[in-house]
Amino acid sequence: MSRKVKDMADFGKTKKRLHSSQYYVAYIDILGTKKIVQNDENDNYLNDLNNICKNAIKRVIWFGENKKDRFIKIFSDNILIAIKWDENDNEDNDKFSLFIQLIGSIQNRALIKGYLVRGGIAKGALYKCNTFVHGKALIDAVSLEEKNAIYPRIIVQPGIKSSLPFIKKDEDGLYYINSYQCSVTSIVTMAKPILLDKLRESKKDLKVRQKVLWAINYHNNHVTHLLSYNVPEFAEYNEDFITEQEIENIIKDE
Repeated sequence: MSRKVKDMADFGKTKKRLHSSQYYVAYIDILGTKKIVQNDENDNYLNDLNNICKNAIKRVIWFGENKKDRFIKIFSDNILIAIKWDENDNEDNDKFSLFIQLIGSIQNRALIKGYLVRGGIAKGALYKCNTFVHGKALIDAVSLEEKNAIYPRIIVQPGIKSSLPFIKKDEDGLYYINSYQCSVTSIVTMAKPILLDKLRESKKDLKVRQKVLWAINYHNNHVTHLLSYNVPEFAEYNEDFITEQEIENIIKDE
């Protein structure tokens, strides 16, 4: 007796064909999570991450009246945030500027909690739903984080509005979010003791130490920038500069 075998290609077919749209996509990774989680006996990291992400979710809802135009997905130490873009949208520049400020503020909030992050921002095709996320923009953003960021910085894909004051060019020619510019000036005061603590933690790990030193250099550059205004109320930020002597004392104290 012969049996008709249904073409396997028909299995799993959906009635509606899926289509991607154009988005700005930010992929953020919290550094050192594996070690942190292994030693997180009191769930301190869990609660810090919840605080950081809850704040992010609260701010993402500001983007557009249409919920389909914005998206956030959190998995362990990875945060994915996307907003829809349209080259014909007269408000696109404003939306992207707010998007950058949001990502920068997340980076600052993580730092205040004692965590360094790095990431990538890309623009392009993305499909997202409750089940999965897919698209070239996601791949590009992840690739920027894994291959280009290296240090605790969030790299912006070449060609994306690099002229914004919230985006800065690094010595290697890559553009990244000028995170301190996305928060109040008091971030430098809160950051100094945290960065020094991070340096103490990493002094025996050269690879991690290099990342912390990059963050310290960024911090010092911002303090120097504030002091360059010669505004009396900014003079107090001179105390927030991390000196070579302070760095040397920590590294030598092994």
